[in-house]
Amino acid sequence: MTFFRNTLCAKLVLLLANMGDDDVLTPNAALLKFQGSAHLTVDQVLRRRLECLTTRGLSLIGVQPEAGDVSLSIAQPHREVVSLQLL
Repeated sequence: MTFFRNTLCAKLVLLLANMGDDDVLTPNAALLKFQGSAHLTVDQVLRRRLECLTTRGLSLIGVQPEAGDVSLSIAQPHREVVSLQLL
């Protein structure tokens, strides 16, 4: 059984509950990093995007390749408008 066959969405939920040092929570998304491998590539994540939305309610809004990692952006349930004046 590979990472993707049954567990991508479950692992994302677990990571959101226990965010690590490399993970970031913004007003509009959670940014998570996974170590890339033959079983975890950007293409494989993109193919499972709808599965995560329909089975766990996780909206993957971005998938980026990085050196040795795959970074995922998962939308917050209630997105905020961030004013530039507040920054």
